[in-house]
Parts: sequence; structure tokens; C-alpha cells
Amino acid sequence: MTSLRKRKLKVTFHMPGGDVIVDESFNLRIHARKDCLSSQNDATIDLTNLTQQFRQELLSQFTAFNRRKTASNQITPVYLDMEIAAGYLSDDGTDTTSTIYHGQVVECGLVQGPPNITIRIKCYTHQVNKVAFIDQPPPYNTTFKELVLWAGGVMGFDEAHIKCDTKYDGNIVSNAARSTAMAGDLPLYLEQFYRPDVAAFIDDNFLIVKDRYKVLNPSDTVTLNEFIGIPCWNEWGAEGTVFMDPAIKLAQAANFVPTQNPSLNGVYVVMSIDYELTSRDAPFYCHVNASPAA
Repeated sequence: MTSLRKRKLKVTFHMPGGDVIVDESFNLRIHARKDCLSSQNDATIDLTNLTQQFRQELLSQFTAFNRRKTASNQITPVYLDMEIAAGYLSDDGTDTTSTIYHGQVVECGLVQGPPNITIRIKCYTHQVNKVAFIDQPPPYNTTFKELVLWAGGVMGFDEAHIKCDTKYDGNIVSNAARSTAMAGDLPLYLEQFYRPDVAAFIDDNFLIVKDRYKVLNPSDTVTLNEFIGIPCWNEWGAEGTVFMDPAIKLAQAANFVPTQNPSLNGVYVVMSIDYELTSRDAPFYCHVNASPAA
């Protein structure tokens, strides 16, 4: 008999005075989106009944007015790291909770007044300015790995947040100058050197560049067969909604096995994930968009 599972949902804010953890005992509503080909992903968190001190800290530092002044370089941005973890706790004590989102708080506002004061927190992943112009030329006569590190630096990643693992790492790229002008286009810029053998994408504050067979590992294929509603085709491949599953990751092989739409059966590559998570309501879902494998 299948054991019952308790949903686990936790948001951790790394405040200057120490971590503040908000778990499923609070009234939480979270919508987060992660996209392989986006240089910046976002999350919206609705929180009810926070402590007065923490609520005032967020509302005072992350107003829409402050965000506008930050965008125009009138004030220095306040970087407050946060992360979202979700999963399940089984009766036997097995905990499958894992981090699904990591970013920074950028804006906070009031949604509902007393007695149930609710605030909405807007978060973004690594602050990559997608429209920033590249103001430095790529290195000449360098290795592919060094080129990846250069691209990561232009996008604002330090070396600790760049993962490059390809069979072309030591290959010399003698003329790396291409027509790419925007920082947000650099993942596609890196892919075009050894397309289709190399994949480049951003996930949870990491720029990841790997061989295709290392990204799509056949032994790490997740099977999706318990759909909420009927999965269907879309312009990029297929999409469907399932219960939250920590095993679903970006750029991973997913085997769609829907009983209501057998024409969709097959293996796809997960390109984007929309999380709809609540602590006291019904939704605890993942909406998966996937494309056929190349």
C-alpha cells in the first residue's frame, strides 16, 4: 500500500542578521518559473501573517519606488538572497525536499491589510541584464573553456557559478568574434560553436555548458504519467501539469506516458517548468513544457 506523503514547502531569506525561514506552517502561495533559455527567471511569493519586524524590513527596503531608483542608479541595490525548497515527507521519514529556486528579492508590496496581512515578494534569479551591450571583445586564440568563462563574466557570473564540462574544453577558438551584441544572447552564442553537440543554459544562478549526452542522461529520465488534466501538443513540443516532483529538472529527459492522450507518448527534453505551490490550498503542481529531442 502506498504511504501518505506530507508536502514540504520552505522559503529561506538570508537576512543580514541571520536566516529567516518560512515553512508550510505559514500561509504560502508561490509561483515560480524556470526556463532553460532565459537569462533571468522569476518567482512571486504571497506570505500571510509574518512577524512585524520581518515584514517591516522587507516593505521598507524593497518598495517599487526603491526599485525604480535602483534601475536608474540613484541608489545601490540591496541584494537579499533567497531560496525555495519543496518536496514531500513520507510516513517512513523519507524526505525528498530539494531546492527548486534560488534568487534575490527585488520588490515587496502589500496585497491585503489587517487582520490577515499579506505581502507579495517578487524575486529574480541572477541579475543578468538581458539588454546590456557587450562592451569587451571575446579573447582571441583561446580555448573554448576560457571563452565560456569570459561569457560568464560578461553576464555577471563568477567562476564558482560557471560549470563547463565538454569534450571541446581544450579546443582552440582562434576567432571568437561573432555578431552577438547582447549579454542575454550569450548562451546561444556558446552553443553555436559546436552545435548540436554542446548545450548551454542557466539554472539556479549557474551558467552550465555541457556535452549534449551529459545533459541528457538516459539513466536520469523522469517518467510523467499522473497528469492533472489532459497534456497536449504546443508549438514547441508538448506540455502538461503534474503534481510537484523534485525529480523534474531543466534540460532533463522526460518520458510522457499520458493515458488520456496516447499520441503524446514519447521522450522529450524539459525546457521550462512553472511551479504553482501552496501550503494550505490544493495546488502543488509543476507545469512542464518540453520539446522533442534533437
